[in-house]
Amino acid sequence: MASSPGIGAPPHRHAKEDEAFYVICGRLAVTFGDSAPKRLEAGSFFFAPRGAAHSFHNDSAEPAKLLVIASPGTGLVHMFGAIDEAGRSAGGMAVIEEVVSICAEHGVTILPPA
Repeated sequence: MASSPGIGAPPHRHAKEDEAFYVICGRLAVTFGDSAPKRLEAGSFFFAPRGAAHSFHNDSAEPAKLLVIASPGTGLVHMFGAIDEAGRSAGGMAVIEEVVSICAEHGVTILPPA
């Protein structure tokens, strides 16, 4: 997965998947639960077990690349497909309320910013 400067995932939790991140290059700011953001550089690893609130974003001026592993991943494949389809139907990007609803249908809860 590539993360452009300023881009990432909002605070969320998975009901069905564990998620792991390995930073290949660049830098990310990662939150876990209520903790302060931590900076992860290339070579860093982050694990978020199912049910744990987490978020990440690229807080640098350079692109970041990361390997994201979700286990099991089938539900997320369907979730991202539904989000893509909603965006195509909207002519670009789906409205956030629809994204939040699609995520909830697949066991992912989008949380308010900390």
